[in-house]
Amino acid sequence: MADYYPDQLGDTLVATALAILKGMEGSGSQVFGAEASLKLLTDAAVQSRCQMLLDFLLDMFEHGRAPRAKNIRQCCASLLQMLLEIAPASHGKRLEAFFLQLASDKVPPVRCLTIPGLASLGTKAAVAAMVEMACSDLICKVRLDALTHLILLQADHALVLDQNLTEMLLDRSMDASPTVRRSTFTFLTTTQRPSDSQRLCALLRQGLADTDAGVRQECEHTLRSWAGKSGEGMSPILSWINALLVGPTKQAEFVAETILQRLLHGQDVRSVAEHSVQTLLHGEKPMERIQIILARLAISLDPDMWNLSGVLRGSHLLRRTLEVLDSGDIFMLRQLLIVLLQTGVYDEAASKTLLQIATATLLRCPLDETRVIQSCGASFDRGHMQQAGLDPFRLAALLARQSLKLSTLHSMSFRKPKFDKARVESAFSDSMRTVLCVLAAKAEAACLSEPGRQSESFSELARYVAAHKAYALDLECSIRKLDMQCQKLTQARDFVAAYALREDVEQLRQQQDEAQANAERAFAALGHNLSRILHVAEAVLSYTEAELKDDFPLCLVMDDILRPALLLIDSIPLGMAGICWPALRARAIRCIALHATLSAETAEMHQGFFHSVLERYIPEVLCVQNDLDGAEVAEDVVLTSLSFLVDSVLLYEPSCEAEADMQGNLTQEASHAICERIAPLLAGAAVSDVRVPDAAEFAMLD
Repeated sequence: MADYYPDQLGDTLVATALAILKGMEGSGSQVFGAEASLKLLTDAAVQSRCQMLLDFLLDMFEHGRAPRAKNIRQCCASLLQMLLEIAPASHGKRLEAFFLQLASDKVPPVRCLTIPGLASLGTKAAVAAMVEMACSDLICKVRLDALTHLILLQADHALVLDQNLTEMLLDRSMDASPTVRRSTFTFLTTTQRPSDSQRLCALLRQGLADTDAGVRQECEHTLRSWAGKSGEGMSPILSWINALLVGPTKQAEFVAETILQRLLHGQDVRSVAEHSVQTLLHGEKPMERIQIILARLAISLDPDMWNLSGVLRGSHLLRRTLEVLDSGDIFMLRQLLIVLLQTGVYDEAASKTLLQIATATLLRCPLDETRVIQSCGASFDRGHMQQAGLDPFRLAALLARQSLKLSTLHSMSFRKPKFDKARVESAFSDSMRTVLCVLAAKAEAACLSEPGRQSESFSELARYVAAHKAYALDLECSIRKLDMQCQKLTQARDFVAAYALREDVEQLRQQQDEAQANAERAFAALGHNLSRILHVAEAVLSYTEAELKDDFPLCLVMDDILRPALLLIDSIPLGMAGICWPALRARAIRCIALHATLSAETAEMHQGFFHSVLERYIPEVLCVQNDLDGAEVAEDVVLTSLSFLVDSVLLYEPSCEAEADMQGNLTQEASHAICERIAPLLAGAAVSDVRVPDAAEFAMLD
């Protein structure tokens, strides 16, 4: 027909297609042979370069209109995708509008058939629609098809994505479908790595720890493509990881360690790791961060191979640790402490050296400033829990305990190799209490310009805070009285006397500003020192295994350090010196909870205290707060108190039947008291339904 009646071919194709589509619409289902017939008509239109069928199909979707039957929309999407071959450039806008309209169709097969057409167009709007489908479509097959066509476009160098579209695709690394996650990393293989180090660390952390083996393998392939070609060896990858560790993100260390653990099985990485270990143990050259992580991982995989038993006899590793401690590099210090924890000690001198290193770390380790000036999230957060074990204070406390354990073993007779646990715990408690007392004395010396008689229980600091409050109140009252007198004299038109009083007011204001500046400096030093004290106390209490009734130094920690520290923090005005005092209060309460759980007697003694804490902080959790730091601190305190109350009931439950019969009622009463206390949290009660105690009631620890 195209040969004999070329002028009538277009009308014939349109009329035939219209008849088939009407038959499909009238039947309400797929007509047998209709799809094949429409494909035959489309092939004829393509071969004859006839555009009338293309125009006819586009006219059906003009001005936002579309056929109601989903099978017709599906056929039109398939036919127009085939007709793109003969579409002129002038039809670009109409075709784009057609495919964009069907890209949001409610029928998933229609959306799937739209994706090849969008990929063929390749316009900015079409690519954005494909990214939107890949990121937000509810059907897994649609997301996968969109990602697959984006990968094909990227392979043909026909894809240009804006930064916001690339950011959207990065989120597909957490897709519910492992196939989509794997395709996401396949797509990222051919793109530039994200410039945001925090986003990059989160992406690699998700991919390398994925539950699907295919996703993990594809993530490793993406990593290699970002770092360099496979034939270039491990040098580009190690250089790239070392640059990643320079960033401020906290996830970088975990990501770097995960990457190296997966790559250490290769021979090229092992040779680099062996050289790093030799430099760490016996060299004096400065090491990069990636080198020390490699060395630590290699040692942990095979500690016997490196013969760490004699490493403390030399001075290289110990001198390197002290240099890092002086430089304030927390990252390097953490790596070296982990290496020291793996050393074998066979003489008392080496164990004393380890104890000195641990003590120096507890006394001089730099503090994370963000932990002092603001809340860093609840301590029960998963990220906080994962990083808690790598805290330098905890590592130092663990190193001190290990050194004392080894020292005790060396001092015992070889004929009686029985391990004396109580002796080790007592020595550990005594050493750590000494460290805490030294830190308390340093806190007083740093805060007070004239320390006078220093005490181990912050008594001088408490008097200083009280004196500052009284002095500030007296100055404020004096200024207020003089202002009132000045106003009266001014109203009486006695300007000479009023001027004299104004000069007195200005002098008092200068004294007030000077006193405030001195107090700010003193409280800033106090806040940093209290933060260190509480960090050390929390680390010590987290690792002690002592019986509290047999450990007198550990008993004194509550009365000499923790209780006075909490009272001191609670007496300081909020916002003073830019310190987050509520966060310090939460850490002090957590330390008290750790100490109180060491025995059944102390746990029972502190029941009332933690109930009063809940009574104060539950209203803060229930109310809407604009201060996010305050809300996090309140949640942290409530969770800590509830954990203590529940643990005290479960851990010290009576063991024998006789005790169970006598104390069963007490346990039931304690459980009921906990349930009644947390009832407002579960029921969402109004804040007005819960009484808020004043500061005097909260200060009573008994």
